[in-house]
Amino acid sequence: MKKALIITNTASMVHLFNSVNIDILQNAGYQVHIACNFLAGNTVSEGAIDEYSKKWKEKGIISHQIGFLRSPFTLKSFDIYQKTKKLIDEGDYDIIHCHTPIVSVFVRMAVNRVKKKKPIRVIYTAHGFHFYTGSPKLNWILYFWVEKIFAHCTDVLITINEEDYNRAKKHIHAKKIYRTNGVGIDIDKINKYTYNRQDIRQEFGVSDQDILLVSVGELNNNKNHIKAIEAISRCKNKNVHYVICGIGYTREKLTEAAREYNVQDRVHVLGFREDVLAVLKSSDIFIFPSIREGLSVAMMEAMAAGLPVIASKIRGNTDLIDENKGGFLCDRFNAQCFACAIDMLALDGELRQNMGEYNKQKIKAYDKSIVYDQLYNILINDKKELEPKAEVVAVEV
Repeated sequence: MKKALIITNTASMVHLFNSVNIDILQNAGYQVHIACNFLAGNTVSEGAIDEYSKKWKEKGIISHQIGFLRSPFTLKSFDIYQKTKKLIDEGDYDIIHCHTPIVSVFVRMAVNRVKKKKPIRVIYTAHGFHFYTGSPKLNWILYFWVEKIFAHCTDVLITINEEDYNRAKKHIHAKKIYRTNGVGIDIDKINKYTYNRQDIRQEFGVSDQDILLVSVGELNNNKNHIKAIEAISRCKNKNVHYVICGIGYTREKLTEAAREYNVQDRVHVLGFREDVLAVLKSSDIFIFPSIREGLSVAMMEAMAAGLPVIASKIRGNTDLIDENKGGFLCDRFNAQCFACAIDMLALDGELRQNMGEYNKQKIKAYDKSIVYDQLYNILINDKKELEPKAEVVAVEV
């Protein structure tokens, strides 16, 4: 039987970004293995990880624990690399599909050094290069040259946004380069999801007359939630509440910022939620002030839920949001810009409705069925030509 390895830093990333890849490989007759860190660094609860592991085992997927870390600058990196190399050396894989910069470097180094029983096809999905327009110079010095150097041992490079795709074509020179419409979201599931709006809002102390903003994502500095908290303090409308779904190391920092800006009664840091779709559908506006993104699944799900979006004007976000049609794009460090956008949408229910409907139409191009076909052509059909960028057409509403 043909064998494929999906390898990334955490189990939560396998769940969030690789469900379609797993289905494709299994449907094509591959025995699928997963390698990641099940024990640390995940963006969901331990209970959720246990559920993912149980589900993968039931599907016949073989899991491998490797303690990947986000930073390569640690003494543990050599041991992690050795475990990666051993897995690849003994695995006899036909395809290795790697994700995240550090893991992809370990994989490509290991593939070049193992005793190959047969050719291994190395596929790397870049969920957002760390060198991007506006990124620190250090990112370009480190990450750009690493990607350029390792491109020679990358059979397929998959990008998920316009900027990365164009930059890869011009500078990276992997053997084949593609762009897909992200990792796919289940629009039908989102449309059919049932919830009680009143119960959800009452949980946060929010009335029907209040405006509820929501963010979904790991609590870290990159997600920049603190800028949204500052923006709320600047809003003219004092009936704006903000809920954040996610876990991470900045939780205490965000709670303290809410106190400093005197909006602690209107900022609710929820932690991990099993019912994220219910929270989205019970909210009025999705706000996403990230410093860096690839192509946000959380934003795509918010669009499918019919929410207008206020987001930072960065790569990935600009692929999804058509300004003044599906929402507003702001300088990622300008709290006043976010505040003005919040006030504008808070004041105009018809505008919120129109923008939300526009987003529901546009996001149809990112449904998992479309992404499945795109990835099947890449992973299984192995097209010979360079894949043109995906055409995304929004329907006027």
